[in-house]
Amino acid sequence: MQRLYNNTQPLVNNVLKGAYLESTCCEKRYIILIFVPPNLNKYLTMKHLFIPSFVLILLSILIFSCEEKNSSPKSQSKDITQFTLDNISAKASFRNDTIRFTLDKGTNLSILIPRIALDNKASVSPASGLRQDFSNPVTYTVTAEDGSTKTYVVIVSLSQSSERAITSFQVGSNTFAISGTDISFTFPAGTDITALSPTIAISTDAKISPASGVAQDFSSPITYTVTAEDGSTQKYTVKATVATASDKAITSFRIGANVFAINGTNISYTFPAGTDITALYPTIAISRHATIKPTSGVAQDFSSPITYTVTALDKSTQKYTVKATVAKASDKEITSFQVGSNTFAISGTDISFTFPAGTDITALSPTIAISTDAKISPASGVAQ
Repeated sequence: MQRLYNNTQPLVNNVLKGAYLESTCCEKRYIILIFVPPNLNKYLTMKHLFIPSFVLILLSILIFSCEEKNSSPKSQSKDITQFTLDNISAKASFRNDTIRFTLDKGTNLSILIPRIALDNKASVSPASGLRQDFSNPVTYTVTAEDGSTKTYVVIVSLSQSSERAITSFQVGSNTFAISGTDISFTFPAGTDITALSPTIAISTDAKISPASGVAQDFSSPITYTVTAEDGSTQKYTVKATVATASDKAITSFRIGANVFAINGTNISYTFPAGTDITALYPTIAISRHATIKPTSGVAQDFSSPITYTVTALDKSTQKYTVKATVAKASDKEITSFQVGSNTFAISGTDISFTFPAGTDITALSPTIAISTDAKISPASGVAQ
């Protein structure tokens, strides 16, 4: 026992001789003073070692308890709650850890300024309000209060056109008709359509297959597919046909600026009253590879109907009857009435003139102008 006492005496002396302990706990400062009479050592036995041990244990419990009360857990929240772009109305689309924007075509992606809202006490890098080049995806790292992190990828793209139309389809100078998704043209008889290279105009930013300018065999219909910028597609069916060798039509008949009406195999026109139709030169258009008699440009007397015969390449024929008529004049007006140099006034159907005093008006010969093709009685120039 004496040996144990000798080993522990320095510890007892240090603790019990007048220990001064100071602790700050739970935002309060605690001072613990322990005074022990100097002669207590001689009475100290093994069991008395319990006193300093108890004091040390008590202080440890006090400090640990304060630490428990003081250390609230740090936040682990690290979410981006809102992501906007200055001067951009488009809304962000959140999916998992990816944020997407679709902006109007033409927007400059290299100078966009993001505004980022975060959970409380979190931070983000790159920082909110810092100009970014979004031409490529940008990674943002959010750091929670407890130091944990979460990454987001921000992808900004431009809107893409859905236009996918064929706006023009030509082979040489031949323009095909476009009706909905059907495109067609009839080539003249004898045309070889097995290797035609079309020139095709399509919507801006769209693509077409087969490509424009690539030779195709149009003996059968060909499907062209137009793909819009956004990937949507539209198919067109292109048909090229060749006129048969039996075509034998008069497609146009005119004399000067006067265009005749074609109704089946009857062709007609009415000229103004007084027109001389005894020697007219018609200009006639007919089917390709066909011939016509009488020929175009040869003068004809249209006082009576004339038969024109069109002969096709296969020698088959078609007859057309052409009639030209002259309108009958219904005008019956006196347009001028004069006696010598004296011009009479015409007011409706009343014609008058006042001669000078003493003039003999018993045998005057008037000069009278009337409507074309009209007649007058008494006749002009006859004394009255």
